[in-house]
Amino acid sequence: MKMKVKVILMKAYILFCLFWMLAVLYVLCRVEWGINPEWEKAAFIMIGIWFCLAMSLVYFVPKVDLYPSSPNVEPEIKLLYIDGFENFEKQLFRSASQKEFRDVKQIISDNNNVEMQIAFRNEDREVTVLQTVWMDEFDRDLLKEATSIFWKQTEERIGKRRMRSYVIQLIQCIGIPRMDDQANEFVHRNLPQNFNHYQSLNVISVDEKLIYICQTEHKFLEKPFRKLEEFFLEIMAGVDDFLG
Repeated sequence: MKMKVKVILMKAYILFCLFWMLAVLYVLCRVEWGINPEWEKAAFIMIGIWFCLAMSLVYFVPKVDLYPSSPNVEPEIKLLYIDGFENFEKQLFRSASQKEFRDVKQIISDNNNVEMQIAFRNEDREVTVLQTVWMDEFDRDLLKEATSIFWKQTEERIGKRRMRSYVIQLIQCIGIPRMDDQANEFVHRNLPQNFNHYQSLNVISVDEKLIYICQTEHKFLEKPFRKLEEFFLEIMAGVDDFLG
């Protein structure tokens, strides 16, 4: 099923759940006020159905990206005077350490020998992960692999069960020599966000000395993304060669 159809069905289901909730409240009020006390049994049945609808809604909403009809957005572009990606990484993690990021790890993936660094910040049932990845050219498969490693490292750190109750945030910085067609197409797409899982994805073009900050716009989960984006810019403020 195409994503657009899924979005339409999900929005219709949300409206149905809201309608059902109003119907439950209507029946409960008539029972409580003594207008139709014989509806008490029906009220309990309707509450049970509402509970099942709510649980299924919680399950399905994170699986569907509720984007607008047009998924295209403009990235936020920042200037960065950098002398190579390694120097950028060094300054970035130094600045992140001032924001309580700890346990910096250097990882090389088994499949494609992708090099990356990763650090963690834990605070009140919230885990924020900073990850940097270098690619010789932008590759979505390598991006998926890097993201899979992020999930694996996060699971090892806080445990699979605890991940279900934590807010998990990823600040992902992808370094490439220059912007190509694939990278340019990617940074102009509306970045998906899931409930309790938020991502700030940033593509650094070393030759251009620019950071393309991918955007999430006109979505139900836009506010927490903005908060994470601001946090990334706070970290970048500590990088010597960053111009906001």
